[in-house]
Formats: sequence, C-alpha cells, structure tokens
Amino acid sequence: MKALWQSFLDPGEHRAYVRALTEVLSRAAPEIEFDVVGIRPPDRHLCALTEVRCGIAALRNALWAEDAGYGAIVIGHFQEPLVHEIRSSVGIPVIGLGEASCAAAAGKIGLLTIDEVFVPWHREQMRRLALEHRVVGIRALGIAPDAFMAAMRPGAAREKLLARAEAEAAELVADGAETIVPAGALPAVALQNVELAGVPFVNGPAAAARATRAAGQRPAHAPPPDAAVAEFLAATGGPLAEPVR
Repeated sequence: MKALWQSFLDPGEHRAYVRALTEVLSRAAPEIEFDVVGIRPPDRHLCALTEVRCGIAALRNALWAEDAGYGAIVIGHFQEPLVHEIRSSVGIPVIGLGEASCAAAAGKIGLLTIDEVFVPWHREQMRRLALEHRVVGIRALGIAPDAFMAAMRPGAAREKLLARAEAEAAELVADGAETIVPAGALPAVALQNVELAGVPFVNGPAAAARATRAAGQRPAHAPPPDAAVAEFLAATGGPLAEPVR
C-alpha cells in the first residue's frame, strides 16, 4: 500500500527531519510506501491562524491523494487541524499523529509539546479524544521547529534537547505521568528509543505507521457534492496540484 504522510514542514528546509522520519516509518511498517510531503511555507508561525492555513493545505492534498490512488493518509502533525473535515471529505483511512501517539501510550499520560502556545490546543484535543482523564499535565520545551534540525543526528544539539526534555518530563512524572507523549513529530523523531525520567517515551510516527498498517476500510459516508469540492478548490487556490516534496 502507498500512503501519503502529510508533514507540516518544508521538505527542502527541513531535509534532516524528513530523512530521519522516513527511516522511522520504514522500520515501523516496511510493507507500506510512505510518501512524505510537506507545506510551503511551513508551519513556522506558531499560532492558530497558521494551523488553519496548513490544515487547508492538508485537506487539498488529501483530496489529491485519493484521486491519485493512495490507500491511506496520515496527518503527521500532532495537533491534526481539520482532521474531521479531512476524514469527511475522502473515502480512504485518515490517521492522525496525535490520536495514534496517545493510543500507543500506557497509563497516565504527560504531554511534552514544543511551545507553550500549543498547550490550550492540546487541552481541547484531549477533550475531543476523550483522554482528558488520563492526561496529568502538558509541559513545553520552548524550542522553535527549525532548531530541531541539528538534533536529528548525534551531537551537542541532541544532548541539549534531551536534557531539556528530561527536565520537563521529570515534572510530568512527579505529577503522576506513567508515559511521556511527545506532542509533535519533531521531538519524537529526534529522541527515538529513550526513556525520560524513567518512563517510556512514545515514538509517535512509528505508532502512526503501525496504525496505518492496521487501518481497515473506513465506514462508508456520503462524499461531499462535486459542487462543494469545486467551490472549496476555487476558494483555496484553484485546481489540485501535487504536494510539496
């Protein structure tokens, strides 16, 4: 099966991340061909407006992927903006990174996000997923997306990130967390195969890859009318085009 992995970063600017992510996906589900695509400009302004812009781009790419014969779509962005609208607009499985990451976590969860601005978003997301009773807290790393690139390989940048993550995870564990869930693919990919503060650290992209493998045919739903699709495309940039690679 071929699946579209929708990143919210720019594959050109963030090549180190895309390479590391591709390796994670290949190990987790080698039988699936993941086509990692991105968005240009990427999700670099950490605010709700940018999340909506990128969500619209992801929706357009989902429509393209279904037309192109892909078997599944992964929204590889933890916040999963417009995931309901995407699922309602295509007839193939749509896997969300946030949902898959939390599903892979055992016991009480501590969320480790990249920036404080996402904390209220994650609180609402956990309510939507009916997981608020399992989340003991949300802590922010305070690291910009671009700053993760140097941490995609061993060295001082990764060690600095690990120390920062360890300190925040310790606060979550003190509050009762039994598993740390990175609320973002960037920290998950950069800090693979680690424990933080003595508890498991979920590899979210690997969990999403396995969820893609396990996804069956989604229940049938009425597709949007052709006129609605045409109006949406006209209002958001015109005819569908291949995603950014």
